[in-house]
Amino acid sequence: MDIAAYNADWLAASSAKDVDRLLTFYAEDVEYRDQQTPVGITGHPALRAYLEQLFAGTRR
Repeated sequence: MDIAAYNADWLAASSAKDVDRLLTFYAEDVEYRDQQTPVGITGHPALRAYLEQLFAGTRR
């Protein structure tokens, strides 16, 4: 695996606020945590909802 390309692809998807594309970087049963979600988020449906809400607040 080319980790530099993987990271660049993830960054491009995140910068484009492309939720569908971003989800391809995570397993279906993902356990996601960040400063906004200290309890964590589990699974694609929950991560999708979180990302959609996050990006909706930052779209121009």
